[in-house]
Amino acid sequence: MILRLKDGMDTAEPSTNSISALNLFRLSSYLEDPSYATLATQTLSAFSTEIQQHPFLFSSMLAAVVAGRIGMRSIVLTGSTEETAQAVLKVRARVRPNTTVVRLGDGARWGWLKERNVLVREMEAEKVRVQICEGGACREVLDMEEVGRALSWDEDGVEGAAV
Repeated sequence: MILRLKDGMDTAEPSTNSISALNLFRLSSYLEDPSYATLATQTLSAFSTEIQQHPFLFSSMLAAVVAGRIGMRSIVLTGSTEETAQAVLKVRARVRPNTTVVRLGDGARWGWLKERNVLVREMEAEKVRVQICEGGACREVLDMEEVGRALSWDEDGVEGAAV
């Protein structure tokens, strides 16, 4: 049997292990299922000694380490209005490390997610709402105009502006 081992180091492209760890953290946030975060942490643990000795060889895996340390943020938007579509575009317009963005629309297409994610199950897809989850707690933003304040951006879309 031929076995090709995948090392954790980045070469010309990110390692498969680092991408897997990041995707497992995202999946954990997306589904609100800590078992995926556990798998990601186990993946990182497998390379922990090498990462400590040569961190510059594991640059993409260090992003997964950060995701494991500070956690992931999940933003769920619902509603079929133009206002919701504009909010989604604004949220996705800039890079948000360690953040998953989900837009629930009408129809049965989102049934699988509602079955898997307890927090999303309670949301009504036809109502305009935004839910922001981080650190194991969720808050619902009822007014689309408050989305900017909840995500800390100003009118120009600059993140980190004063609330």
